[in-house]
Amino acid sequence: MYMIAPPNHTPWLCLGDFNEIFWSWEKCGGNSHRTRSMEDFWETASNLGLQDLGFSGLNFTWSNGRAGDANILVRLDRALASADWRSLFPGARVIHLLVPTRITPLS
Repeated sequence: MYMIAPPNHTPWLCLGDFNEIFWSWEKCGGNSHRTRSMEDFWETASNLGLQDLGFSGLNFTWSNGRAGDANILVRLDRALASADWRSLFPGARVIHLLVPTRITPLS
């Protein structure tokens, strides 16, 4: 993210599947998440002046598609924005509309 960051005070919105979480509550099931990687992600966003826009709707955006105790749910998709972007679009909202999906990364 540092490599694509615009100059200071440039309105910036960065959104999509970051394949990482900010907080432990953003993952349900499976092994516990590595705290250091969460901290690195949060610290990077913070150092770049980006804040999570939050969301409404479903808590999770990805599932491994398994049933029962083998199911893992995670919030991987988010929108991060600079204060300058937020001041231009104060009414911007993120809404998770669909059930979590399982997407296999391209090889």
